[in-house]
Amino acid sequence: MCSLTKTQMFLIKNNFILILSICKLFSLFNRAQNAFNALGYDSVYLLADAIKRAGSTDPSKIKDALAKTKNLSLVTGIVSIDKDHNPIKSATVLEYKDGKQVFNSKVNP
Repeated sequence: MCSLTKTQMFLIKNNFILILSICKLFSLFNRAQNAFNALGYDSVYLLADAIKRAGSTDPSKIKDALAKTKNLSLVTGIVSIDKDHNPIKSATVLEYKDGKQVFNSKVNP
């Protein structure tokens, strides 16, 4: 059975299919889920999206496609890349209460 916390489910927007996929993946490796799993997923999805838009695996074309990323909906929020190649996205602030991670707030750029 999957043991994602309510906070982790909030971070991945209650995407039921994604939650099941993450749970299945982590059960294969007997690993517990944590808040950083969604960021790892986002990194891979950002790259996959750039490759798809580039229509190629050529590094130069991927770089150009990454630079043009605008309003890409990812697990942890919507991301755009600015003119200096920095990701612009909201950040979720977690805190510990009684030894457990809980949602505190969201900071927007």
